[in-house]
Amino acid sequence: MCPCVCICIHPCVCARVSSQATAAWERTARLIQQRESLLARLEMFDKDASDPNRFFLQGYQGTSLARLDESKHRSILNSQICSLEMVLSKILHHITDSFHDTVTYKGRPYREKMRNTVTTDKSTIIENFNKHFSTAGHAFHLATPTPVNSTAPPTATRPSLPHFSFSQIQSADVLKELQNLDPFKSAGLDNLDPFFLKLSAEIVATPITSLFNLSFVSSEIPKDWKAAAVIPLFKVGDTLDPNCYRPISILPCLSKVFESQVNKQITDHFESHHTLSAMQSGFRAGHGS
Repeated sequence: MCPCVCICIHPCVCARVSSQATAAWERTARLIQQRESLLARLEMFDKDASDPNRFFLQGYQGTSLARLDESKHRSILNSQICSLEMVLSKILHHITDSFHDTVTYKGRPYREKMRNTVTTDKSTIIENFNKHFSTAGHAFHLATPTPVNSTAPPTATRPSLPHFSFSQIQSADVLKELQNLDPFKSAGLDNLDPFFLKLSAEIVATPITSLFNLSFVSSEIPKDWKAAAVIPLFKVGDTLDPNCYRPISILPCLSKVFESQVNKQITDHFESHHTLSAMQSGFRAGHGS
């Protein structure tokens, strides 16, 4: 008996593909449908031994098999299923590699303008992007004109605000957050994929909640949760100009879940004590323009 090959298919990302790529997908769909048909035949063969047609099978190569003994029939079924899954695996790997090359590199090498020179060395490009993004705020401040004889605006008097302190996070809230994670989002530098956290939410919610509450007690946030992977995203203009890129930070998934719980407590405190101005719309639910 030929052992079946398991194929692990990750969540797909919707993307536009060229007409040349549709043939591979159509072939894949046909093979998947054929594989499901074979598996259904095998399941029927196992469940209903009295079925007179259980030995009949339209084979993978188009040959008809009839009235075979059980062991040979089962062997042929498993063999054809294995053959289909091996072909599917090769096609899916080929399509995945091609898709990754197309999406990541977009048909052109990474390039950057450095002192009127162009380089394709990845290490050099990373260093220069890092330097550019880390100094962009300071450069913007220097370029912003400041009035020479400006006076500071008068300080507005505000009533004293009610005391605020964080309360213990409940595991039920963390469980809900984990179950609502988008499985298509990228993992952070900790390599904890949101798809994995979503599937294991009921198991990991309690220990993760303990970590969140420990952060409140110790007044510290784990360093790994503050580290982000920065990706330069091209906006518009010259692809060689670093000013035409904006940094996208990918934080660890747990960091974003923790941030959501912290934000909820702070927002609820402000809303309940009417601290926020009625004119403030930014970052407030139900206050969009």
